[in-house]
Amino acid sequence: MAAYTVQNVFPWRLSNSPVVITAVVKSGTVIVEKPSGETWVPAFTFTETACQALWLGRGSFRVTPTGNAVYEIDEL
Repeated sequence: MAAYTVQNVFPWRLSNSPVVITAVVKSGTVIVEKPSGETWVPAFTFTETACQALWLGRGSFRVTPTGNAVYEIDEL
């Protein structure tokens, strides 16, 4: 897994499998968003260090870290 410190958009084609996001938050947040028309809607927000399996369905999702937050993406 690669660690990211910047905003990225990820394609997700595995609607029957969750995406696993691990966030290390020293300060700031990591926000996971799904598209809704032309805008992005928050689906989950990390405010502390954690690992979470998210069922995001098919399509893209965007992850945005703020402050000194770092995240990794993996599939189950």
